[in-house]
Amino acid sequence: RLFLHTGMVNVEPTSTPAQPLAAADLRAFLRLNDQGEDTLLTELLAAAVERFEEDTNRPVLTTTYRQYLGQWPGEIVLGRGGVTAVSAVKKYAADGTTVSNVADYFADLKTVPHRVILPELPDRVETTAGVQVSPCGYVDFAAGWANAAAVPKAVLVALKSLAGCWYENREAYTERNL
Repeated sequence: RLFLHTGMVNVEPTSTPAQPLAAADLRAFLRLNDQGEDTLLTELLAAAVERFEEDTNRPVLTTTYRQYLGQWPGEIVLGRGGVTAVSAVKKYAADGTTVSNVADYFADLKTVPHRVILPELPDRVETTAGVQVSPCGYVDFAAGWANAAAVPKAVLVALKSLAGCWYENREAYTERNL
């Protein structure tokens, strides 16, 4: 992966989206008739979504994030792909409370990686002891496809294929085989 200097401290999800597929979708894909294993199928689909999101650094369905900043670079590379909106850029005061919006910024969501451009850097904030406040601020943004119907078919098939592979090979990882 390509890592750019972003001043990024941490990116945390601030919402939990629904799953793009249901157990019934995987059951149909695997040609299963019995609903008795739907709990397992749901877990496998959730794990497949998690693996996709870890490997691609992109959420499947719309998720909101808060990206904390250790410093104010002129360009803040957002820590997830598929960004659809930037809702706020804020800075902290010396006591750690959020002070204000950074009003003048441009969200570049047309080029990859997505980023926020700051024409002017906010003033450096220090504690009374002269230590720079860190994190100094954050960016709130949303990323992911709007709903399950908007997710590309190839992604949905990949999720079902991965979950199906795990379903078909679940016995391969028992204690006697380790």
